[in-house]
Amino acid sequence: MLAACFLLMGLPMEQLTFNNRSGSALKALAHVASWLLCLGCLTAPAHAAASSPFSLELNGGAGWTSGNNVEGVVLEGGELAGYRVARLGLVQQLAIGVGPSMSGVGATVGLGFEWKRVELNALGEVGAHVYEGIGSKFLFDDPGAKGTLIYEGMRASFGYVLRRRRSDRFVLSAFGFWNRDLKSVERSYSYEETGWFSDEVTIQEASHRVGQSPWGAGLSLGVKYGG
Repeated sequence: MLAACFLLMGLPMEQLTFNNRSGSALKALAHVASWLLCLGCLTAPAHAAASSPFSLELNGGAGWTSGNNVEGVVLEGGELAGYRVARLGLVQQLAIGVGPSMSGVGATVGLGFEWKRVELNALGEVGAHVYEGIGSKFLFDDPGAKGTLIYEGMRASFGYVLRRRRSDRFVLSAFGFWNRDLKSVERSYSYEETGWFSDEVTIQEASHRVGQSPWGAGLSLGVKYGG
């Protein structure tokens, strides 16, 4: 296992080909993942053979998010796999404002620690945001702008084990995150506007900038297997 770890650390990540700034983030994520895997190997406790070093957590939660484009309720779901202190996972997100909305999916990598009933995870994140209705207004015909952007960010969670069984346990966690879209884009479009007191239809032009650095926090409930 150690030999595989050191081989992974020595992979020539710089030879991977990417076309934009997201490539730098992905290569950095690959480097961090390899180092974390090695850290997990080197920090293995002497009694690890008595229990599985692998774990898998499935969770879902809700909270609040705020950004230049979308501010409102955020719903999250996630899967987080662990090998000793190393963590690797996926996160799915839906943020709903009054008109605008944002959905996203990202990959996470980082460290996780457990002590008795307490769990702490600190993760880096990279993924894609899909925006709808940016700049739209309630009760008006303007549909708002759309866009898909690559983002990078970080997140952390602090959990407490509510119930522990032989092979799994339920974990209540408080989480927080901060993301940054790698760029913002100006979207221009036209739409039909119908008068409030007549059937007259006019063609309107609109332009809105898509891209933000949202943050958020909330609570989640998960079930964790192994570990």
